[in-house]
Amino acid sequence: MHWNVPIAHEEPEKDADDAKPAKRRRWPVRTLIAVASLVLLFYLAGGWMFSNEIRSGALEIDPAGDPDYDVEVVAVTADQVTLSLTGTDSDHVDGAGIRGIEWPVGAGRVTAITSSTADTVTRGYELFAGSEPLTPGTDLNMHGFVWPADPAALGVPFEWVTFETPLGAMDAIHFPASGDDWVVLVHGKAAPLREAFRLVAPLAEADVHTLVINYRNDPDTEEDPSGFYGYGSTEWQDLEGAVQFALDNGAADIALTGFSMGGGIVLSFALESALAPQIDAIVLDAAMVDFGATIDFRAEDRSLPLVGLPVPQSLTNVAKWFAGWRFDVDWGELDYVDRAAALQIPIYAFHGTADESVPIEPIEELADQQPNLVTLIEVADAGHVLSWNVDPDAYEAKILEFLAEHMG
Repeated sequence: MHWNVPIAHEEPEKDADDAKPAKRRRWPVRTLIAVASLVLLFYLAGGWMFSNEIRSGALEIDPAGDPDYDVEVVAVTADQVTLSLTGTDSDHVDGAGIRGIEWPVGAGRVTAITSSTADTVTRGYELFAGSEPLTPGTDLNMHGFVWPADPAALGVPFEWVTFETPLGAMDAIHFPASGDDWVVLVHGKAAPLREAFRLVAPLAEADVHTLVINYRNDPDTEEDPSGFYGYGSTEWQDLEGAVQFALDNGAADIALTGFSMGGGIVLSFALESALAPQIDAIVLDAAMVDFGATIDFRAEDRSLPLVGLPVPQSLTNVAKWFAGWRFDVDWGELDYVDRAAALQIPIYAFHGTADESVPIEPIEELADQQPNLVTLIEVADAGHVLSWNVDPDAYEAKILEFLAEHMG
């Protein structure tokens, strides 16, 4: 008889060191998971935070407040004024070209810098009518609009008018002429109407009507139902009302001029409005033709909290995605460069090479895409919406020549 007795096979004892490689292999996996989690948290939290800044800094309605009188007069003569460079963050004090100055009892303008020191600049100076003379120690507000807010200072006859929009009646200043050519002037985001005043006198001399318009979200006008600036996506409807006003009042040829965000409004009108075929020419000044590119441009000057490193483009992209989702921003709709193939109206554009608010590259791309339609003048040393200020005579001559070619 045979007994089947199972034979026990003893497993050799494992060396404790044999388990270490498996444990070591788990460390890279855990490290990758930890790093991936941190990266995900960085983009989610950072993107959300920066989308809030897009809302507060770019979308929320924020009309310009009271002027800052933060530039001190050091000395003054009949035709020159010396200004302090200390105690102010104004870029206008030593900026190129003409600037406006105002103080509680007067206004004027300054011209080119005649001399400077480490702490002061001296510029040519002109006092506007009705103003009390400057005295040393006076604190000024400086701006690029040059003219005071009162259109009477231009010395051109004018009248306040209203035009109809989807949000109701809106105000505009009409500077009448005897001809039937009209130019509708559209200011930038949160800028006053006087941003457009620099063109009124030369157009009046050319016997052209000018209409300087308000639009939604301006002071004393209706807010957009969204509670946000639309960068052209909504405001073009108000411009359409202004164009209809011009047509109803005898306009035969019409040009549109847009400053900064006003340029986006003009291009949106050209792409969306049934009245676009009535427009003969467009003039743009420091136009924001791609809102998304402007956000990218501004983000380049930002740094990450705590670490101080530059904000990476990938984080800006995430922030823009969040902003699009949270605040209903259609970035493609606001990229007028990408939509340029549909444009049909001749465009003359100015953009300063020293513009720190709106990048020059998008308008360059627009001109490259439509070379037979878009003429771009890059003005050396000009800041945001300051091309006229650097050389008013050349600026006005180019615009008048362009309008004469395409109107009448």
